[in-house]
Amino acid sequence: MNKILANCISLGIGLGAIGVAVPVQAFTINGPTNIIWDYSPAATNTSSGVASWVNASSGQNFAEIVSFPNPATITGMSIYSGINVVSVGDGVTIRVWTDSAGVPGTLIHNFTETISVIDTAGVGDWLFVNNLFANFTNPINLAANTPYWIGMSGFGVTIETNIGEVETIGLASLNTNPGDGAMAQFSGTTFLFNGETGLQPLGDMAFRLYGSTQSQPDPEPGTTPTNPLLPTPNPSNPDGFTFPGVPVGDNGLGTIDPIFFDPIVSVGYDYSVTGGPLFASVLIPNALPQGDSNFTLELPGFGNYSLVAGTTFNLLGVNPLGFSDFRISDIDPAEMLDPTNPTAFVTGLTFTAAGTVTVTQNPIIQNTGGVSVPEPSNLLGLGLLGFGAFLTGKLNKKQAKKDS
Repeated sequence: MNKILANCISLGIGLGAIGVAVPVQAFTINGPTNIIWDYSPAATNTSSGVASWVNASSGQNFAEIVSFPNPATITGMSIYSGINVVSVGDGVTIRVWTDSAGVPGTLIHNFTETISVIDTAGVGDWLFVNNLFANFTNPINLAANTPYWIGMSGFGVTIETNIGEVETIGLASLNTNPGDGAMAQFSGTTFLFNGETGLQPLGDMAFRLYGSTQSQPDPEPGTTPTNPLLPTPNPSNPDGFTFPGVPVGDNGLGTIDPIFFDPIVSVGYDYSVTGGPLFASVLIPNALPQGDSNFTLELPGFGNYSLVAGTTFNLLGVNPLGFSDFRISDIDPAEMLDPTNPTAFVTGLTFTAAGTVTVTQNPIIQNTGGVSVPEPSNLLGLGLLGFGAFLTGKLNKKQAKKDS
């Protein structure tokens, strides 16, 4: 067995790749259960025929990419091994790298622990494989929605080879890959590039992470396009939408970062502020569901401008004093957005100064073909813009604009 391991280490070849099955003792211990990442054989439904790779901290070792939607605290890690050379109490090295365009970047954690559990948890129908668990003395914290590379390799278990004593454990790879079918491979802490991807096509690393994740608090209404401010009923503006008493300037919200507003959808909207600072910029954050992303921004006394979804329009570039009113028009009637969807047409607005502002947003309504859209009895336009009449018939965008 030592001779086989020596050849594998010196050539970088896995034991399973050359058809060598190394039996291990199969027994079960009541190990940890707080699993927050599961690339175990059982969880990924892989078949038997596992490749077991030599995994030495000072030589050949591996890592796999992970990412969590919420902040995570990692308290332990296990890998699946088909090489029976370790026991409870043997040492392992844990390393964590940042991600750099899909490959490991900066090494941010590098510490040693001991194997505290060896069992068959998560092995499924794999033969000759054990689960090797190490508890972390000091848990590590990972940020939300941030990719990291993590690996666990042998330290303190020595095998005599043709290149001397090697501290190693085994590592199994998944045949049915939940990820990209590749692992990062290192020599010590040096990443070994392979071809264009920089990853070895060895299958995904069979491992688990243990710990906890934290649910992030919901963002304040108005801070994101998916959680916009919603209008408040206003008897004096029954056919429009009113956002009263919106604070502007807290932590830059509304002066640096836009506040997102959303009424029921139509083919256009008139926007107005009553008291407080004026409009400084406008942003439609995303294209509409059917792909419409080009609109018309109508600025009273200054003319019409193109407004493209995803691009902030700086109103101060047209009038350094800002605007109390403007209109967004030319929304394609073919979008037929659901008027009950509270995030159907979101608008991001910034203002010329901090303070408190009330915003009104009055819809331009249109009937399209046989589909009825609720029409207000009295559309409250802004007066300055001089139109807001109802449009009927199945019109395209150019017709709608021309007929208005």
